[in-house]
Amino acid sequence: MSSDEFTDQLVDVLEMDVPVTTLANTIQLGGVMDGKHTVDVGMLVMPLLMEMIMLVGDMADVKYDSGMENPNKGKTRDTLLESVRTKLQREIDAKEGMLFSEDEIDSRDGADTEDKDIEESEEPKGLMARRV
Repeated sequence: MSSDEFTDQLVDVLEMDVPVTTLANTIQLGGVMDGKHTVDVGMLVMPLLMEMIMLVGDMADVKYDSGMENPNKGKTRDTLLESVRTKLQREIDAKEGMLFSEDEIDSRDGADTEDKDIEESEEPKGLMARRV
């Protein structure tokens, strides 16, 4: 890791905004696959790898992403839940072949409750349906 060739490549990768955690994990996994060390030793060495990578970045005056910051910091639980709900709804709509705007999704929410009332009145059908 201290060779000039490695540090030059490492600086290039750091300039591409690849997180330090990802680089350290990749190096550690490569060592395991090459049989240089076991997985448990690799996990113990991870902090040292990260420190070495950050030291190389600091010496080259490269602004790097450590990868240890919480990307959701500053967001409240409600905004996180809303963003997850919106993302899931878009994925469902994309699978159905329909792409709706936020207003259309909100207007569909009222229509879904009417559909549920209709569905509840129908008799269950299928292999696992029970008669009540």
